[in-house]
Amino acid sequence: MKKFLVVLLLISVCAAGIFAQDFELPDGQWSWVDEKWNAEWVFDFDNMEVILKDLTKGNVVYTFTEDNITDFDYDVLDGGANLSIWCKCPDTYRAYKFTSRLDLDLEMIIDPDWTDDQYKTTLKLK
Repeated sequence: MKKFLVVLLLISVCAAGIFAQDFELPDGQWSWVDEKWNAEWVFDFDNMEVILKDLTKGNVVYTFTEDNITDFDYDVLDGGANLSIWCKCPDTYRAYKFTSRLDLDLEMIIDPDWTDDQYKTTLKLK
């Protein structure tokens, strides 16, 4: 999961065009909002987890950890300007893919196991 979170941090770094020789994971949390589903994706660097929340109620829908994701991988796109990461979560029967954008937002694709219909949206940095 630490590798997963490091790559998520790199998404932000690459998207902003800031390249550092050395960096550490930040303290605290970074959040992106899915306005279509009214969800908040919270990347908690202190606890090394990603928390999916209902944006309105604040209820936790699911917590992703290294114990419940598989097939984690990533790819650097466009000469390093964009980064794409993906993983599967057997508990949720879905695969997730996040791709950075220059404005620090993330393109997200969720691929459910039970259908060929994908959920695609842009997550806005909160």
